[in-house]
Amino acid sequence: LQTIERSTWETKTLQDIAQLRTDIASVKEDTPMVDLIGVMDEKSLSKITVLSPAGAVAGVLDRGDILRAVSRQLGIEVSDEAVKQVKEAGEFPAGLQLGAIAQSIQGLK
Repeated sequence: LQTIERSTWETKTLQDIAQLRTDIASVKEDTPMVDLIGVMDEKSLSKITVLSPAGAVAGVLDRGDILRAVSRQLGIEVSDEAVKQVKEAGEFPAGLQLGAIAQSIQGLK
């Protein structure tokens, strides 16, 4: 809004000012967990946008969400506090090879 003249705020529509963002990292809903972790690690992302099959935003996942999902698949209880710390830090705990763990889970299916 800072670039839009204030006197036009009442007449401008979102369509007039919205710009397509192609630089936002995203994955599809059916992306395997191991690939999701790989993309996030490769691009040093703390969060990633998830797209529906139609290309609409289905949601946003962060590293805490991924930690919780992988731990559930392994039947390991992770405290809410640990998940919160990962969410706030934007990174997995040092030494936690979550990509390798997700790979092993995928191999079990």
